[in-house]
Amino acid sequence: MRKGWTSMTLDEVCDFTNGLWKGEKPPFLTIGVIRNTNFTKEGALDSSDIAYIEVEAKKLEKRRLKFGDIILEKSGGGPKQPVGRVVLFDKQDGDFSFSNFTAALRVRDHGEVDLRYLHKFLHWTYLSGVTERIQSHSTGIRNLNGDAYKAIAFNYPPLPEQQRIVALLDDAFAGLATAKSNAERNLQNARAIFESHLQSVFSQRGRGGWTRHWAMRQVESLQDRLVLSCTRVITLKAGFRWLIQLTLRQLALNLICAKLFQWRPPRASEATSCQAGILSLGGEGKWAGVQL
Repeated sequence: MRKGWTSMTLDEVCDFTNGLWKGEKPPFLTIGVIRNTNFTKEGALDSSDIAYIEVEAKKLEKRRLKFGDIILEKSGGGPKQPVGRVVLFDKQDGDFSFSNFTAALRVRDHGEVDLRYLHKFLHWTYLSGVTERIQSHSTGIRNLNGDAYKAIAFNYPPLPEQQRIVALLDDAFAGLATAKSNAERNLQNARAIFESHLQSVFSQRGRGGWTRHWAMRQVESLQDRLVLSCTRVITLKAGFRWLIQLTLRQLALNLICAKLFQWRPPRASEATSCQAGILSLGGEGKWAGVQL
């Protein structure tokens, strides 16, 4: 581990609290409850569909969300979607809590750990597949192994360096988002131009006799191939072709995080079925493992 960095488990850095649901014993309070549907794939909180329900005032006392809390998806998912997603609660106003399918992590010492740094670490832990190795399946629902998650090794530098890394990642992904948006707009424009030209060509059939013997055919397959070729050239020329592929966005994430955190994914021989591969940021390119 790098000089000046600290290594602790998540359980040593954060307080974990399980969520709640509809109350059974009065008095009740109506509040906003963050659910799995409010998690985005980017690790951000989607406030468009927050459920407002009656919860027990007594249970809410220890489960009222504060700015900077990290909400963890511990149950849910699906056949192709593991649990373990995280979102950062960034609201300053209002009364909110979190559902029984989630848990909240609260940093104990903000002078030691930057909450945004921890959030990015946990988000990367999910994207890199760590949480998928520490969950079970039952009747279509996945459940995260809470003890294994709490035992994840969290290596972090001094606070100023954490803040510098967060700023670098924010700038990098803001640029990626802008470039991706521009590339997608270029693709839409290219398709519109091509389809307009194609329509003008076929609308001239029968004029002057040069298409007199043409037979009408279904051309969608040909059109798709030509549009694909056209857009590939355009996106390559613009330098954004790789951004169109969603999977390559994670490759960019790999490269950035590997550069900043000196991290590499585990080899097959290092991450076996009896291990929970734990992301070790700040190490010397090593892969840490916690035996289950």
